[in-house]
Amino acid sequence: MDFIRTWLIGIVAAGIVAAAAHTLTPPGAVRRVVRLAGGLLVLLAVVRPLVLSQWQSLALSGAEMERQAQQYAGQAKQAGESVMKKIIEEQTSAYIESEAKTRGLSLRAVVEVQTPPGQETPLPYRVRLILQGKSGTQEKNSFADWVDNTLNIPLDRQRWEEGG
Repeated sequence: MDFIRTWLIGIVAAGIVAAAAHTLTPPGAVRRVVRLAGGLLVLLAVVRPLVLSQWQSLALSGAEMERQAQQYAGQAKQAGESVMKKIIEEQTSAYIESEAKTRGLSLRAVVEVQTPPGQETPLPYRVRLILQGKSGTQEKNSFADWVDNTLNIPLDRQRWEEGG
């Protein structure tokens, strides 16, 4: 109710100012300009609340759109990181299996990646090596050293299993 009261007072005040200015000006071209300006002043007083509410709603919707855009950007970044991790895991596993094959070992590698603190790119962190056939301790130890030196996955993060 206060809004309507304030709005009506603004319209009446604009009308009074316009009427006073019209009355105080001498007849002629100047009076017509003052009358036009007074009419515009009253019109502005009438439509001002509508214009302001439109701008406020536009400002609110703009802020909401920005918040949503940031939310979507965060979700896209997470999805991209997830895909990147999966690719690195698969490619590193394939690389390990290929190298094992060239060394006469038959194994399946399951790599886990993590993003080191302060970096953006995930790196191989842990590996599970599942032997598919028989192999000697020397070949296994030599390959474990290769994984440590080449991929920076130390022995304590390598888990060796006997598979079928």
